[in-house]
Amino acid sequence: MGSTGIRTMKEDYRYVRSGSSLDRLSGDFSLYPDGISHEEFNKIVQDSEVWERKSAYRKLVEAVCRNKVAPETLLVFVKYEPNAKLAHRATNDFIRLMSCSLANEFAGVKYILDLYKSANICSAGAALAGLLSLGDRRVNALLRVLRPSFTNETLHEFTRIHPGHLCSASIEFYFDW
Repeated sequence: MGSTGIRTMKEDYRYVRSGSSLDRLSGDFSLYPDGISHEEFNKIVQDSEVWERKSAYRKLVEAVCRNKVAPETLLVFVKYEPNAKLAHRATNDFIRLMSCSLANEFAGVKYILDLYKSANICSAGAALAGLLSLGDRRVNALLRVLRPSFTNETLHEFTRIHPGHLCSASIEFYFDW
């Protein structure tokens, strides 16, 4: 454990071992954030049910909230999770739990947008909907610029994910469409 009391990235997933087919999520992530490939996560998806991945994800979020692992560990779900609701939740939690400074308060948002632009997100529409559900007009302005680049699949996912709460900025985003 580092001098700050927070586990290093190499230790992050080891901390939340699930004991099931999701053990690969608990492996040594010395190459983090790219320590697990899309193919490896696809194997996990094939070997597990959505409820198992949701359970592992909840354990991971709890560990992040207790400062046992870094928020960046959630990115494996943002990038590779095919279940749109779970990818949406992971995006929203990553942004919410990521520490940032006032000088760089949009670092997490920028990271997610860069992933989208480089086509490195399995459920792109869900991830972008996760940004929209933040309810921040400044983030919505960034999403507005990206709207023309949405594929039909991205658009379908984006418009069908509902976070369970409404905020005026999100409603205005859809009205402006």
